[in-house]
Amino acid sequence: MKQKLPKWYQLASITIPEESFLNKRIEIVSKFTKDAEITWFLESIKFFFGKKVQESFKDEFVKSILSIDSLFPQVNNDLELKILSGAM
Repeated sequence: MKQKLPKWYQLASITIPEESFLNKRIEIVSKFTKDAEITWFLESIKFFFGKKVQESFKDEFVKSILSIDSLFPQVNNDLELKILSGAM
């Protein structure tokens, strides 16, 4: 994961400012892959591919991310959310 995630961010033209940023994103992916239910994964896949998801999905996703990384952007974050969804 640590080798692939920076490449995905680079492809999306999102700069990784420091290693702690990357470590937080890896922690986010690890938490979700351990704790999430199958219905959440299905919504995550739909979100990644730009399909319609439940209205609450994005807000719940961001809220859960903020519990790990309080500096996660709360607006204009769709591209990064798609990267994280794809990493799951």
